[in-house]
Amino acid sequence: MEPPINTNLPKPHDVHPVVKFPPGQATTLRDHQDFPALDGLRAFAVISVLIGHLIPIPYLQKAVGWGDMGVVLFFCLSGFLITNILLKMQPAARPGSKAIGLKIFYARRFLRIFPIYYLTIIVVYLLQYPPVRENFLRLLTYSIFLPGLSRTQYLGAASHLWSLSVEEQFYCVWPLIVFFMPRRALAGVLSACILGCLAYKFMLSTEISGSPLQEKQLYFSIFRPITGCLDSLGLGALAAVMYRNRMEGVASNLISPTTLGVVILAWLGVTVYRILSPIDSLFYGYLPFGVAQFFVSAVAFTVMILYVVEQRNSGMARFLSLRRCEELLALVTAFIFIISLCRFWPFGYCPNISPLSHPSP
Repeated sequence: MEPPINTNLPKPHDVHPVVKFPPGQATTLRDHQDFPALDGLRAFAVISVLIGHLIPIPYLQKAVGWGDMGVVLFFCLSGFLITNILLKMQPAARPGSKAIGLKIFYARRFLRIFPIYYLTIIVVYLLQYPPVRENFLRLLTYSIFLPGLSRTQYLGAASHLWSLSVEEQFYCVWPLIVFFMPRRALAGVLSACILGCLAYKFMLSTEISGSPLQEKQLYFSIFRPITGCLDSLGLGALAAVMYRNRMEGVASNLISPTTLGVVILAWLGVTVYRILSPIDSLFYGYLPFGVAQFFVSAVAFTVMILYVVEQRNSGMARFLSLRRCEELLALVTAFIFIISLCRFWPFGYCPNISPLSHPSP
C-alpha cells in the first residue's frame, strides 16, 4: 500500500514569497552590489586621506594635497551614488507618495551616519575638548563653514569633520530638487551649479592677499564651504543623471577608453606639476592653480566612475571589484577610525602625534 501523499508541502510561491517594499525602498538595497568597482575607488580615496595626514613624506603629501584629492574623490562618489539612488526611487514614487520616498531616504541617511557621529561629538564635548565645546552647536547642526554664518572657529582635532558637514548640507537640499523637479531639467541645473562654482572659486582665488595668514583664510573660504565643493558633488550627480539616461536608452555609450586616457593624463599632468613646483599644501601664491587642479581632478574622477560602472568587464573595473580591494577598504577604514579616536587623545596636545596635524582654521 502506497504511503499517503503529504499535502502540507510548501507550494512554489510559498518558498520564495514576494516581499513588497514601500515605494522606493526596494531600489536602494543593492547599490553597493550594483557597483562593486566603486568600493575599490573608495579604498583609494581613504588611502589618499591617510597619506595626507599620517605620512610625513613631502612628495607624497603634495601629490594628495593633505588628503584633498581623496576628499574630492569622495565628493564625486557621493554625488553619483546619492543621485543614482534618488533617480531609482523617483519612478517608484507614485503621485502623492514622494513624501514617503523622501522619508525613507532621510531615515536611511540618519541611521547610517548620525548615531556614531553624535556619540563621538557628545563624548568629546563631555571630555571638555575646547575646540569641540566652542563649536558644539555648529558640529551638531552640520553647519561648519556654512555660507552666511560667522566664520567657524578653530576645530583642532575635529577639523576633518568639515567634509561630513558639506555632505550633510548637500543631502538636505539635493533630494528635494531631484524629487520635485522634472528630470529633464536636472542636467541643466547641475551644469549651472558646476560652472557657477568654478567661476566663484576662480574669482576668489585672484583676490590679492597681503599675508600668509590672509592667504590661508582665503584658502578655507574657497575650498571648505559647500559653495566651493559643488563642482565635485555636481559632477558626480551629473554622471548619475547621464548613467540613468543611458540605462533608459536615452544615450549611447558615455565613456570610451580614449576619453578615460585623456583625463587621466591631464590629472597626472597637474599632479606632477604640483609635486615638482614649490606649491605648499595651501597653494600660497598659487590659488588659481589650486582651483584648476581640484576641478581637473574632479573631472578625472567622475570619468573614472562612469567608466567602471558602464564598462564592468574592463580591466580597470575588474581590478577595482576584486575581493582584496574590499578587504583593503575594510582594513583601512578600521585603521582610520582608530586614528580618528587618537586625534582626540590627548586632545591634540601631545607632540608625539604631530604627523596627525594638518592645516586648520
